[in-house]
Amino acid sequence: MSYWKSNQKLWTAAQARSISKVNIGDFGRFYQAETTSKQDLKNTDDNLQTLWNAAVIDIENQELASAQQYLQTILKIDPDYQYGDASLIYGETLFALQEFAAAKQHLENHIQHWSHPQAYITLAKILYRQGDVETARNYLETIIVKVKESSYYHYKRKQVISKAEKLLKTIKR
Repeated sequence: MSYWKSNQKLWTAAQARSISKVNIGDFGRFYQAETTSKQDLKNTDDNLQTLWNAAVIDIENQELASAQQYLQTILKIDPDYQYGDASLIYGETLFALQEFAAAKQHLENHIQHWSHPQAYITLAKILYRQGDVETARNYLETIIVKVKESSYYHYKRKQVISKAEKLLKTIKR
């Protein structure tokens, strides 16, 4: 899926921090972390970290439907898990599964609670696909201003602004 490649598969193993008892950075082998996490998942149904690990692994393995289920379970237990990252990744997963109506609804709710720039960008993509050009442009312009005014690290700010500005240029009024 080109969407995953262009967005670096949502989360890389490094961004996932650690997978259960196995730290990916220490071993450098994703399959070891995957095996341990799947074993942990069999032992517990509602451990948020274990569910999160399983979702990250499934995203890495392009098993999006399975990841979606884990993320739904996480959000039912704790909608703010990982400071909104679970919610963001859930919206991104819906988008990748081409469930645009559900992704739009979820991301519109998400940005009411969290200000993740990627949520605005993905929401703008959905709105553009649906022909709502003005609203898509408004979301992009909003996040560009928010990021420029924020205290994000310089490289992160440039990356997000670049993405949003590039998309904004492609969306003609």
